[in-house]
Amino acid sequence: MTTLTRGTPTGLPPEPTHYTALSLPQALLLSSPDPTSLVKKAYRRALLRHHPDKQQHRKPEPSCPCPSSFPRPTRAPPAPPAYTIDQITTAYATLSSPSSRQSYNKSLLLRPQQASQAPTSPPAAATGHLHATGIETIDLDDLSFSPSTSSWTRPCRCGNDAGFEITEGDLEAEVSASSLGHGGSDGGSGRQKFGELVVGCKDCSLWLRVHFAVMEEDEQEHGG
Repeated sequence: MTTLTRGTPTGLPPEPTHYTALSLPQALLLSSPDPTSLVKKAYRRALLRHHPDKQQHRKPEPSCPCPSSFPRPTRAPPAPPAYTIDQITTAYATLSSPSSRQSYNKSLLLRPQQASQAPTSPPAAATGHLHATGIETIDLDDLSFSPSTSSWTRPCRCGNDAGFEITEGDLEAEVSASSLGHGGSDGGSGRQKFGELVVGCKDCSLWLRVHFAVMEEDEQEHGG
């Protein structure tokens, strides 16, 4: 005798979530000091990646969350699913609102397929263990700087040699929008302030967390 049960049949992929529509790991969003800005960044990237004109040239996703310096897999995984503009816009509207995002996270717990992907509290990354999000964390000095474009780039495992890009404008905007932690003096007339910037690959769903330091000049100049 066969017993029929309700729900998603075994073997079918789980229903996509707003997080997958934006290619935004939920753990990364929970650990972000500015989740609204991160959602907006993911939204803009998703619109570009899933634009109809790009669907004919979609690249397969990297198959493992390992650093870009690791060897690439010999067998290319299938291309990622395409999401509609409506799906992406709905995901952005939900996740950009703190109250809507909280309600949505609770609703994920009711989905058997998503229960293990919907933590109810901030992950270990929020307490300092950044590697728990599966996001590679590096220093700005590890990226290649181009004087001609005033930008820093790093290749991605998806094949884009400049998949990750940070401009001076990105750093200036991050400094203006956030309160950076103070470091020690460099021995000169200024002090270092440390911050971090999360940037997504232009062609795939991978993210990179970049730490950087800026110099803050003392208000009073050293006089004789």
